[in-house]
Amino acid sequence: MGSFVTCATLTANSRWFATGSDDASLTIWPVGFWSNPRRRCAGEGNMVQCLCAESSTGVLLSGGSNGRLLVWRQESWDLEQSLEAHSTWLTSLAVCPSLALAVSGGQDCQVIMWCTSTWTRLGLSVCRSEVLCMQVQAPALLYCGTEDGEVEVWCLSVGAPTGVDNDRRLNESSAELLQPCPNSLTRAFTRSLIGPTLASSQ
Repeated sequence: MGSFVTCATLTANSRWFATGSDDASLTIWPVGFWSNPRRRCAGEGNMVQCLCAESSTGVLLSGGSNGRLLVWRQESWDLEQSLEAHSTWLTSLAVCPSLALAVSGGQDCQVIMWCTSTWTRLGLSVCRSEVLCMQVQAPALLYCGTEDGEVEVWCLSVGAPTGVDNDRRLNESSAELLQPCPNSLTRAFTRSLIGPTLASSQ
């Protein structure tokens, strides 16, 4: 029985299109040449759940069933690091280039912040339920869609206040999370929860 595609992303330079599969592999396609994949990479675990390209360091991030964050070097597509991240599935990834940060979310309800220059863990927090999807809004807000149908909003600057009312809450579909226009997002979050700042682990 063949594998199926579980996730996909375009690299920051738009040269490569990466897909993840239920057999834990990654396939790298040169954009415009879809009949001839550049490389197939063997991952870890049973399934690739999410992919995300990080532009400042030229890497591709993947996560899946074993909860680990995998860091792949673009162009060579070698696996550079396999980082212990979540106790269960790693379900979502996002990057904040302006702060040189990456963020992973998991079935364990944790949100973990990573330094993209050293890939050390900078901080973590816990959402109210399983994290299903994430999106960064510049300069430093992270929107997390969770299994209970809510969206939690985190400030990625360690120790910095959000500057927004901390008592508001959103109880709407997490599909609102992925609106392409920041102004649309602002209108959508009329009853949004602005979560506490991610705590530093140091």
